[in-house]
Amino acid sequence: MSKKRGAEKKNAAPAVEDIFVEEISSSMPAEMADFTKSLIRSGLRQFKIEKDVAQHIKSSAEAKFEGTWHCIVGQNFGCSVCFSAKHLFFARISAAKAKDVALKAELNCLLFKSAE
Repeated sequence: MSKKRGAEKKNAAPAVEDIFVEEISSSMPAEMADFTKSLIRSGLRQFKIEKDVAQHIKSSAEAKFEGTWHCIVGQNFGCSVCFSAKHLFFARISAAKAKDVALKAELNCLLFKSAE
């Protein structure tokens, strides 16, 4: 019986993350950047509208890291921002082929803490 259990483990497919977050630019510490990636993934699973994904990321960042944060999520946007040092994250997101995702798209996400 123990041989069967071992065989099952070998044949089991590894868990694959179906939402790819490619970090383009970040001045955040690694722990903060990883938390931001998890916020992006949870936002895409919960919400169908880009504005709602951005609001989820912004409010979660404000609760965890304090201060005033801003978030932009979309396919195309231009911007010029002032931000606090070590508090910027920009990523390309691929969720078009993802399963169990409310918003299936190729997007960009910019999260930054407002310079005060």
